[in-house]
Amino acid sequence: MINTSGKTEICEFCGNEFSRICEEDAYIGNNCFHCSFWLKKINVSAEDEARRVIIDGQHYRLGGDFTGPFRGFGGRKFTILFHHGRVVETRCLWYQGQIPERFRIMLPDNAVFLPINAERGAAASTHGIPF
Repeated sequence: MINTSGKTEICEFCGNEFSRICEEDAYIGNNCFHCSFWLKKINVSAEDEARRVIIDGQHYRLGGDFTGPFRGFGGRKFTILFHHGRVVETRCLWYQGQIPERFRIMLPDNAVFLPINAERGAAASTHGIPF
């Protein structure tokens, strides 16, 4: 149930005031939605950990093998090299946001984008950005 009382609380993690305007499961303990969002990204299952991509403090999630019209970044191709050596090519990468500084020690970079070969008809980037 959504809190409509208008009661404000203090986030235990960041110290900011907040009101619970989302469903209760959107929050972890006495933390605001923003901190709860990132705290949920820290302790994840092994399956979710394998799908996590963090590059330059930006958090992404590998999508599945879905080939329909709703794929991350419109289905653009990405090649990702994880720091432990795994290479993944995907056309379904979902952007989840820039990790706030206070969470970066808990969510460190784990990969880099590799350059991809320009496909016929695809616009080439000269800025090192693979999309």
